[in-house]
Amino acid sequence: MAKEPWNGAKGYISNNGFYYVEEGDRGKLTLIYSGYSYEAAKNAMVARCAREMAYAYVTKDMKGFQDKYKHQWHYYRVNDGMETINGLTRIKSHLEEQENWIYDGEYDYRKYWFEALLFLIKRILDEKEYEHNVAYYEECMNHRSKIWKFNYKTEMFEMME
Repeated sequence: MAKEPWNGAKGYISNNGFYYVEEGDRGKLTLIYSGYSYEAAKNAMVARCAREMAYAYVTKDMKGFQDKYKHQWHYYRVNDGMETINGLTRIKSHLEEQENWIYDGEYDYRKYWFEALLFLIKRILDEKEYEHNVAYYEECMNHRSKIWKFNYKTEMFEMME
């Protein structure tokens, strides 16, 4: 079951600050933050909510979303079904090349997820927090290779040349 980012135990402890504890699906407790000032707690909660809402937006109809944007990508992975070999079941797939692509790579839903959440954050948090989040998600996009740069004017991730 998906957990909404506004659920969990939150509060304020005198002389310590704001805290947020979340319970996992099997009862595991996770301390999200502790000892935060009001401003830091608000920023963390807004960023968390934006991340979850943007993720839900992109993944609610994952197949439809992929079909809508697959033409922008050089390669698109097509699911060919399941196959079992030596008792191990795996997904069979192949890459299809797209014509008139914009992004020279395989379709990556994170681009749309991160753009949507940064769109929300920009309109709610201050400039410093926005830039901090842009840097973080730019680093996430560049986990394997340094090819993505966030364009502040268009509010989109672009491939560096």
